[in-house]
Amino acid sequence: MSRARRQATPIAFARALALACALCACSSAQPTLRISSPADGAVVHPGESLRVTVEVSPPGAFTDLMLIAGDPIGIFPEKDGPPYEYVVPIPKSITPGQYTLGVVGRPRPGLRLADTSQAFSKQITIAVERADDPVRLAVFPTDLSLQPGEKRYLQVKGVFGDGQSLDLKLSTKTIYTSDTPRVVTVEPKAVVNALAPGSAKVTVSNGKAKVEIPIVVSAPKGR
Repeated sequence: MSRARRQATPIAFARALALACALCACSSAQPTLRISSPADGAVVHPGESLRVTVEVSPPGAFTDLMLIAGDPIGIFPEKDGPPYEYVVPIPKSITPGQYTLGVVGRPRPGLRLADTSQAFSKQITIAVERADDPVRLAVFPTDLSLQPGEKRYLQVKGVFGDGQSLDLKLSTKTIYTSDTPRVVTVEPKAVVNALAPGSAKVTVSNGKAKVEIPIVVSAPKGR
């Protein structure tokens, strides 16, 4: 055997071994379902239609795909083969806020999965918001008297230029701030927490509309 041929043999063997390892890795990889579009955190407006694309790897690994969205968006019909696309209508009267999207499918026989009856994609979140801002806000209660350790929930309504009134408590555009966080804090889900005696003011804003809520935190009687 010539010297050149002796050198080529190990090289060819190494290439063949690398290809075999790659094929083995592909065959042992876990089949997956993934929402490839829209991106996590995408913003969509009420009354619009959202196009959702699902990626199946390897192709054909799952059947009976079903898209499940947070209420009131709903559940969308099964799909057996590509393209895995859904057109999702967003209700005009939906409450602004965040909603989840996920896909469930039935694995084809022979797939090595812990649960052979169903497989779920990782959920994504979309933000549903009106394109315009409210012209005014109404926040209830209009003032608060609390003791340290107490909590209260705020209700936030927004009125828009067309007259529509919506619950904006969980809107991603609604911002809650406290001017005295050592006395009172407020969470993004409109939860007011009384921490220590004193007075504070919580501001609720969405766009240019805002409301201020005076809060008094009193020490328990007898202390």
